Amino acid sequence: MKISAEQQKANKKLAQDYKNSLQLAIKTFGTIEKAKEYLDKLGFSFKSAQNFKYEKHMIYGNRNKFALLKTVYKFDSPNTMDRSYKYEVTLL
Repeated sequence: MKISAEQQKANKKLAQDYKNSLQLAIKTFGTIEKAKEYLDKLGFSFKSAQNFKYEKHMIYGNRNKFALLKTVYKFDSPNTMDRSYKYEVTLL
């Protein structure tokens, strides 16, 4: 089945919108306290945790939404070679 050029353009636009929405759903914080404060402001409550040394994965829940708080070892900025643990919140 052949897809028309208009349908291909519409599909590419939908895919791009979806990618942009995923990027908006991820926020990075320098401290775990700020990340937890952000989740509290959004109305999420703690559900469960899987922690091993520096690797932390915590699940927070709201009525029908979930959020994942995890540690990521990233560069501090694009201009430096310094790396440290950051806390990343992903809304699911």
